[in-house]
Amino acid sequence: MPSPSLLLFSKKPELLRQWSCALSDQYQLEVAVEWEECQSYCKKTTDDIRLTIIDACVLSGQTSFSSVKKDTPGKILVIGEQWPEEAQVKLIASGVSGYQENYPDDEFLNRIVNRMLDGEVWIQRQLVPKIIKSLVADKIDPQALHDNEEITAQKKASLKLLTERESQVADLVFHGTSTKKIAASLFITERTVKAHLGAIFRKLEIPDRVHLAIYLRGIKEP
Repeated sequence: MPSPSLLLFSKKPELLRQWSCALSDQYQLEVAVEWEECQSYCKKTTDDIRLTIIDACVLSGQTSFSSVKKDTPGKILVIGEQWPEEAQVKLIASGVSGYQENYPDDEFLNRIVNRMLDGEVWIQRQLVPKIIKSLVADKIDPQALHDNEEITAQKKASLKLLTERESQVADLVFHGTSTKKIAASLFITERTVKAHLGAIFRKLEIPDRVHLAIYLRGIKEP
């Protein structure tokens, strides 16, 4: 089976060299230094790229995030410096699959890429409740999933696999409640909450809390 393809986009040749060296053993890589070059490549190979890694510096000036999101193939990981939490939340809620503050070393970059290719959303853990609240309040679906009646019916059927307690936990997660607050409201330990979350993720075949909020959007009301 061929290695997953990645697109690396930065205006800094030294940063592209670092990313290429870190990822070349496991992935097929393409690089772009200019936005026009990135656009041209994307149009030709949209179906091949599974993840695009973008230097946050290109999201300022003439290259807007909306343009990058619209034309960039696969999932998107933005790597930046000193972005406020509000900007990170907005980024994920708008459709990006990951944000990493500061430029990671080679081993950590590989770990991030592996986790994202496995379906996870990469973001600071403490921001997850804020992201979920943003998704629910604004009715944003970062994966642009427009559920028809059949898909909605399938989701409702899958929810019946959850126990009563798991359903309670899922509902609280959907409303952006933290693990600590879930434990307090249900009079259980945080460890038990995490165990319930693991069971929920397995039964619904989703990787994390953000995907749970997406899954429940349109079925539950905020």
